[in-house]
This record gives sequence, structure tokens and C-alpha cells, in this order.
Amino acid sequence: MNRYHFEIESIKKTINLNKYYSIDEVARLLKVHYITVYRLIRFGELDAVKVGGVWRVPGPALLSFLESRHPFNLPEK
Repeated sequence: MNRYHFEIESIKKTINLNKYYSIDEVARLLKVHYITVYRLIRFGELDAVKVGGVWRVPGPALLSFLESRHPFNLPEK
């Protein structure tokens, strides 16, 4: 196991499945720039909806995104 496995697991524990996260909140959780989150949404890698003209990421979509990038789910090189 590598350190990313532990980071993903700790992030998954903090996700509220009943919440809609802003792009900034997702960026803080994933420790990336907010533009990176916007690009993930734009390219269809992270599901999101527009609420009042602002992108929101449902908790289940964020959890699904993390699980799809779990080290055990990634293809071997």
C-alpha cells in the first residue's frame, strides 16, 4: 500500500453523502487547485450539477470519483 491509499481512505470518511459540495470544498478535500476540479467536471470525470448557476458535486459522486481512483482499482502499468 502506498500513501495515496491512506489519503483516499481518510477523505472518504469525511464525505457526507447528503451534501452537495462546492468546487472550492472539493478542491480542499482533494488538495488540488479549484481549476483542476472544474476541469474534472468539464471533461466528465467528476459528476456535478449546476444549482443557481454554481457547480455542486453531490457527495455520492465525490465518493464514486475517489473509489474509481483507488490504487486497487487502477490499471497496472
